[in-house]
Amino acid sequence: MMSGTQIASRIVPGKWIVRLKPYATPAAKDRHLSVVNARTADTTPFNCEIHREYNLDEARAYSASFDNATKEEIEQLGEVGLPIPHWSHL
Repeated sequence: MMSGTQIASRIVPGKWIVRLKPYATPAAKDRHLSVVNARTADTTPFNCEIHREYNLDEARAYSASFDNATKEEIEQLGEVGLPIPHWSHL
């Protein structure tokens, strides 16, 4: 088992996996991504670059790059379950 220090050393700064609340529908994920993309396109500092979407039967998620200020704003969106840091498996 890895220690907290070993895990922390593998975290990729600024990269996240955002998981929506359990059993979010594909339509809910699409609405969420539309809001995120619109907020990224406006003139605010909110900036989220989506890399990949995940559509499992029981979960919807995406990987993205954003800063801590944007993370805090994403966490405030009602459909978001949990943004977790992306970490390297290598």
